Amino acid sequence: METITVRSRDVTKRYAVRRDMSVTVLDGIDFEASGGRVTGITGPSGGGKSTLLYCLSGLERPTTGSVEVLGQPLEKLSKRALLLFRRQHIGFLFQSYNLISGMSAKANVLLPLRLAHKKVSTERIDSLFESFGLSAQREEDVSHLSGGEQQRVALIRLLVSDPEVIFADEPTGALDQEMGRRVIAELDRQAHQYGKTVVLVTHDPAISASCDVLYTLRDGTVVSRQGAADGRAESRESD
Repeated sequence: METITVRSRDVTKRYAVRRDMSVTVLDGIDFEASGGRVTGITGPSGGGKSTLLYCLSGLERPTTGSVEVLGQPLEKLSKRALLLFRRQHIGFLFQSYNLISGMSAKANVLLPLRLAHKKVSTERIDSLFESFGLSAQREEDVSHLSGGEQQRVALIRLLVSDPEVIFADEPTGALDQEMGRRVIAELDRQAHQYGKTVVLVTHDPAISASCDVLYTLRDGTVVSRQGAADGRAESRESD
């Protein structure tokens, strides 16, 4: 029986644009993701996909509703406790990479390990750089790397932290087709071989089709939930 590790109930997210006006980006989102599965989120641009990912991972607080990760209600945690929880259990692959310029690729990978007081062997780190074709760039300032290279450094940083739950926002957006396949294969391996929970946002139909479960968002609401593995779908759209 699969275990639900990420769950939201009736999550809304509103942003104030003026003192007397707000914009609703998420409107009553119910969401579930399980360990050992890749759960995808897709839909048109502006539909709220990345905002949902940020709320599920604790990077943003929902305006209303609840989010639970690994049995922990995130809304009950203080800012400090939430930071520590995320550092210990959650990995996030950002669309903008979130690397620190002025530091080498390897230093960027090591930084979160030091903050979390985790130890990883040099051999493990070097093997990941080699696996993703970046052995020669380990000591380079990340600001000198291409977008695709930075994306791979960000993935290595996530993998060495060995989080239980992985969130990825357009993980292949800056990659060529071959490297994109390798990245998705690695995320798939993290879920199916190691039992991690992987939740990703994508516009790519091929990636969407490979997900075990796929949510489609439009205008801040879930319009369908499909289990790609068995072809079943629950749709809120009219025929």
